[in-house]
Amino acid sequence: MVFEQKDTIGIVISDEMILVSRCGRNAAGKKTIANFISVNVPQGMIQNGFISDTKGFSRLLKGIFKDNGIKSRKINVAIQESSTIIHLAKLAKLPEEEFKQLLEDEVSKYMAYGEVPVIGHYSIGHGDTVIIAIRKSIVKALLEATDKAGLEVIGVDIPSMAVLRTLIHDGNIDLNKDKSVAVILCGNKTSMLIVKDGMPSYFRTLSATDIEELAKEVRITTAYWEEQYPERGIDKTIILGDTSKAKELDMELSDEGGVVESSGIIPDKFDLMRSASAGLALRNEKNRSIFDVNLLPEERFIRLRLEKLLLTSVIIIGLIALVSLSVSSVFSLGIISYEKKIEVINKKAETQPRILPLAEEINVKKLKAIEKVERLETFMAGVENIPWTGILEDIRRFIPHDVWITELLSKKTNVVTIKGRAFNPDAVYKYVRLLGFCEYFHAPELSFLGAKKEEGDTCEFIIVCPLI
Repeated sequence: MVFEQKDTIGIVISDEMILVSRCGRNAAGKKTIANFISVNVPQGMIQNGFISDTKGFSRLLKGIFKDNGIKSRKINVAIQESSTIIHLAKLAKLPEEEFKQLLEDEVSKYMAYGEVPVIGHYSIGHGDTVIIAIRKSIVKALLEATDKAGLEVIGVDIPSMAVLRTLIHDGNIDLNKDKSVAVILCGNKTSMLIVKDGMPSYFRTLSATDIEELAKEVRITTAYWEEQYPERGIDKTIILGDTSKAKELDMELSDEGGVVESSGIIPDKFDLMRSASAGLALRNEKNRSIFDVNLLPEERFIRLRLEKLLLTSVIIIGLIALVSLSVSSVFSLGIISYEKKIEVINKKAETQPRILPLAEEINVKKLKAIEKVERLETFMAGVENIPWTGILEDIRRFIPHDVWITELLSKKTNVVTIKGRAFNPDAVYKYVRLLGFCEYFHAPELSFLGAKKEEGDTCEFIIVCPLI
C-alpha cells in the first residue's frame, strides 16, 4: 500500500472515541482506505460534540498522528452530536444576502434559543432545499483544538453524509442504476435517509426502539416517499450500523415483504464510524458530490482563501529568488567590469599628462565606480542571507483565528512588514506576541491598529518585524 502525504485524513469524533481513516493506493493504483485508527477519548473531554478541553484534545490528536507516522496535515472532520439539524424546506429563489437571511430564519425555528448556527444547503429541485446546520460553538472549539495540534481543517461534515460517500465510492449505491435508495443507519439512534438521483433528499430520525415498531416506521416512511415521488420508487434498501439491531431489522423487513425489499446488511467492517471516517478521507477537491456541504464558518473560508493567496505569494517570492540568482550573476559580471574600469582609469591617470581638470574627472569616475561596486555587494549579501522560507512559514503558522494577512512587504533587507485585517483586535495583539517566538524576528511591534467602524466589521493592522 502506498501512502501519499497530500492525501486528506478523515476523522470522526464522538464523545467516547476518535476514529481516523487514512487513504492509500493499492497495487493497481486505485485510491482506497488503507487503515483505521481508533483512540478512546477521556471521559468529559467531549460532551455532546462540544470539545471542552481543547488543549487535551490537541495533544491527543498530535499523539495519533505522531504514533502512526501520518505526515499529512489536512483533515476532514465529522462530529457526532444530537442537535444537528437536517431539514427539507421549500424556499423561494432570492438574491444571495436575502436567501442567506431566509436560511437563518428557517434554522432558528429548530435551533435552541441563543445558539448561533453554521449552515449549509443544497437544492434538490422543484424549489426544495436541504438545510444542514450545526452549533457554531461546537465547530469553533474543534478549530481551536486542531489549530493547536498543527492541523488544517478543510471540511466539516456530518457522519450520515460521509457514510453515503463511502457507499457510493464502494459501489453499494450505483448512481447510474439506482434511482432511489433507502439507507437505514442503526446506531444509538436510528435514522433513515433516501438518496434520489445521487442526492440525499429525505431524512428522518426513527424514534421506535422495538424492532417491530422500527420496521413499521420504515414502511410508513417508504410509503410517504413513494406517494410524493411515484416515479422514484425505492430500488434498494441498505441497512448498516449496530450489528444486532441491523440484523433483526433486516429479518423483520424481509419477513413482512411488500413495500420494502431489503438488500441485506452491509458487511460488519462498515460500522457507522468507520464508514463515516472513510467517506471523509475520500472527500477532496477533485472528488466532490453536489451534497458535500461544508460546515466551516464563513470567517475560516476567508482565512483559507487568504492562505492560498499567501502560498501564491510564496511561490512568486520563490520565482523572484530564482530571478535574483540570475541577476546576481549579471551583477557579478557588472562588478568585474567595474573593477576593470577602475584599473583602466588608474592606468589612464598614470599615463595621461598631469593636467588638473582631467585628473579630477578621472578621480570622480573612480570613486563612483567603487561606490557602485560596494552597493551591489551589500545588496547581494543582504538578499542571499535572508531565510525567506522559514520566515514565511512562521508568519503563516502563528496566524490566530479571526486574523488574515492582506500584504507582506520587505522594502528594506532587514525589516518585514505584515499588513492584514482582523475581526477581533485582541487576536492582533496575540499575533504580535506569537511572532515574538519566531527565531528570525527581533521584537515585532504593532505600528498601527485601526478601529472597527461598526459591529461585525474588521479592523486593519500593520506589524513591523525587524530581522535578527
